[in-house]
Amino acid sequence: MKYNLNNLNARRVKFVEMVVNSSHARKTNDSELIGFLNYWTETNERGYKMRWEREEIFSINRRLATFAKNKKRWNEKRYVSNNKIINIDNNEFDNDKL
Repeated sequence: MKYNLNNLNARRVKFVEMVVNSSHARKTNDSELIGFLNYWTETNERGYKMRWEREEIFSINRRLATFAKNKKRWNEKRYVSNNKIINIDNNEFDNDKL
C-alpha cells in the first residue's frame, strides 16, 4: 500500500470501521473508543502514516483490551518529584512504582 496524503482519510475511515466492528468494541464505552481512535489515528510528522500503521504487529482487540486496562492508570493525576511518584488526588507517595 502506498501511504500518501491523498488516501489518508480513506485509510482513517477504514480503520475506524474495523475498530467499531471489532468484537471488543462492543464492550468499550464511547469515550474510551474515541480516545483509542484519536491515539491510534494520530499521524507522523509528515502526515503520511497513522500510528497504527507504523506498528509491525497490530491486533485491534488486543490493543483495545490493553487500552481499557491502562485507562485507570492514565487518568490518575501524578507527577514525579525527587524520584517519588506523587498521586495528586490522594496525596500518596509510592516509591515502588518507579
